Amino acid sequence: MDTSAFEQITSSLTVKSICGPLGPDIPAGTDLLNVEELTHPGEDPNLDPLNNPSRVIDSNGNMVGILWFENWALEADPDVSLEADPDVSIVDDVMERPEPFLSSNTTILDAVDLFSSTDKDIFYVIHINKVVGVLRYSDL
Repeated sequence: MDTSAFEQITSSLTVKSICGPLGPDIPAGTDLLNVEELTHPGEDPNLDPLNNPSRVIDSNGNMVGILWFENWALEADPDVSLEADPDVSIVDDVMERPEPFLSSNTTILDAVDLFSSTDKDIFYVIHINKVVGVLRYSDL
């Protein structure tokens, strides 16, 4: 059975090649007031903390959660936020559990099908048991 050039190309393009990068890793237990300096390391000016979440890593190097800007920014500045919770002080209190996942070798066509059949806005891209990026519909 012959496959078209389009099918050959699209079956070789995977979500790993188009997913958005992650920000720098944040150690679990980090005080929310110190997160901004960790998410702006100056290493890569293309990383935007508003759009590139960071992995929260425990002392053994394992990922325990994911931290988005909106998770910590308002909590870190109670003068700005009326919603700030005085009991929330470390990243562990505001991080999210990453889900749903896509394998890094998922084809872009399969990802389009997944986005069209679910109400999810993002998928976390996993490669060999490690979250390596975030895939948004707009990335497609």
